[in-house]
Amino acid sequence: MKIIKSALFNSIPEITFGLSTKRFRSSDDPFGFNLSFSIGDDEERVKKNRELFFNELELTTAQVAYQYQVHGNTIKVVESAGFVGECDALVTTRKNLGLAVTTADCTTIFIYDKINHVIAGVHSGWRGTAKNILG
Repeated sequence: MKIIKSALFNSIPEITFGLSTKRFRSSDDPFGFNLSFSIGDDEERVKKNRELFFNELELTTAQVAYQYQVHGNTIKVVESAGFVGECDALVTTRKNLGLAVTTADCTTIFIYDKINHVIAGVHSGWRGTAKNILG
C-alpha cells in the first residue's frame, strides 16, 4: 500500500502523518479502500481497511481518535483514542494519539504547534469554512 506523506510533517520527528485514497488497493467494489463509516460501506470492511492503513503508519486502531463529521464548526479536545462523537475538528496534546480525519471533496487541514505540542486535524468543507471552524 502506498501512503502519501508530507515533506513538511516528515521533518518533524514527533509526528506520524499519512494520506490514503480509496484507490490504494485493487477492488471491484465501488467503495474501494474506504476508511469512512459514514458512506454505507460494510462496517467490518472499514475496520479492516483502517487497521491496514494505521498499521502502515506503525499505529494500531486502539491509538487513534475519530469522529462523525457533520460539516459544522464543533471542535473537540481529545484525551484518548476511540470514537469521540460529532465534530469536525480534533485537537490534542497527547503523545502517541492519532487523529483521523476522513474527507472526499472537503479540505483536510492539519495544524501543529511545536512549542506547545498541540496537534489538530480539521475537516473543513464549505459549510465548516462558512461557520469559521478555523476561528
